[in-house]
Amino acid sequence: MPTPEERSAEIMEWLTLPSDPESLEEFRAFVLPRARKLLIPVAKLPVLELALEEILLNVISYAYDGNPGLIRVGCGADRTRFVVSFRDDGKYFNPLEREEVSVNAPIDDRPVGGLGIHLVKNMVDEISYRRVDESNVLEVAFTFGS
Repeated sequence: MPTPEERSAEIMEWLTLPSDPESLEEFRAFVLPRARKLLIPVAKLPVLELALEEILLNVISYAYDGNPGLIRVGCGADRTRFVVSFRDDGKYFNPLEREEVSVNAPIDDRPVGGLGIHLVKNMVDEISYRRVDESNVLEVAFTFGS
């Protein structure tokens, strides 16, 4: 029986690009048409775009501490979900361990950062993180029926 990684690789298409802001548009052009082709609900497309931007900008800004690095993005579907996987070999960072942002606190009392992760966590249908062979692997999923 294949491992989750092997099953994921069977249904996913991958693109690897430099960890650079100039890669954002190419990642968008890779993921969004596949989401449309696989019939992700139209209402979820803006959420997918926001998740792509927030996650990729976090990797670009922090994973490699300004050094060159790569980001690998995979996307595909199973029977019930469209899944996007983000992989980098940068320093360990599990965004799901971050303290929740208090969106009700006055803006001057809020710490800088974390709002993008908060939005992604609360807008996607599923989110998971794992560390695999010195790589950060963050996956977000959008359920077809909801």
